[in-house]
Amino acid sequence: MGTGGLTKQAKILSTQQINKMLDHLSLTRYPTRNRLIFLLSCKAGLRSKEISELKWGMITDPEGNLSHSIHLPNNASKGKSGGRVIPMHPSLWEELKLLKDEQERTDQDHHIIQTAQNSHPTAATITQMFQTWYKGSYPT
Repeated sequence: MGTGGLTKQAKILSTQQINKMLDHLSLTRYPTRNRLIFLLSCKAGLRSKEISELKWGMITDPEGNLSHSIHLPNNASKGKSGGRVIPMHPSLWEELKLLKDEQERTDQDHHIIQTAQNSHPTAATITQMFQTWYKGSYPT
């Protein structure tokens, strides 16, 4: 049987590794955004595609207040039957609050993660970011 369609399994990080990466990301050009991307992966289990497609309406109530869960529809995920609801880890909620305060646009249809050019990154871009961060933070 071939390996077509198989992807690498994400590794489980220790608390020490998570803290080391968060410290590393705090020194980057866009620390809040980068820390949030990392936390969306390790604290909510989101894939690169899900991170890139995440919109404010998926994490806020109709009044724009941060929710305590992520409501991920099928079009933003890999799923095909009803999406999924993910509980919000407290550190992830705090980082989202920081980013919400920093961003100019937080309307329901606006993507949460933005590039320097004010567009949302692709899943491939998010994956490249992770590769760069891990190479910079963890020597091989």
